[in-house]
Amino acid sequence: MDNRVRDRFLDELKWQCEFALEAYSQVQALEVSANNAALLYHLQAFLVSSANVSKILFPSGIRGDRQFRQACEQRGEDLRRLLGVDEASPLKSRECRDHFEHFDERIQRWSERSAGRNFVDVSVSIGRPIGQALQLGGSPLDYFRTYESPPPVASFWGQRYELYRMALALEALVKTISEIRPK
Repeated sequence: MDNRVRDRFLDELKWQCEFALEAYSQVQALEVSANNAALLYHLQAFLVSSANVSKILFPSGIRGDRQFRQACEQRGEDLRRLLGVDEASPLKSRECRDHFEHFDERIQRWSERSAGRNFVDVSVSIGRPIGQALQLGGSPLDYFRTYESPPPVASFWGQRYELYRMALALEALVKTISEIRPK
């Protein structure tokens, strides 16, 4: 990839990292409020921007002909190498964002598979992990969009997503991009 194209991707990566980090900051600020809707709004914004970073660095499911798909895969490899991002990066997975983005499908699946049809959603717990509630009873399938802190973690169907690790990776990426492409 030539430098002009590379720079466009670096600029976009930096924007998306900054969007995600601003949203993350808002999530943390809202932890002590009773405004779960605002917290969920910013959490979703964090996940979407983080997923946009992931799509640039770890392209998958690309539509188009074989040559285009290969070019996208090569771009991801080149950018990861340039930025020092490895396969174990917490930014690689888009699973948590997918749960939020395809919420309709998750409700449908829950309606077909949940024995008790309990529905716990937009649950915020500060100081007591939501995972403890699962130990007290209930199916992971009944727990949808949850947030707990410290440390900041989102959960969906009992699967935990360490937001703080994602935020640290985003901060490191902004720093690296700024060193490569100072403005």
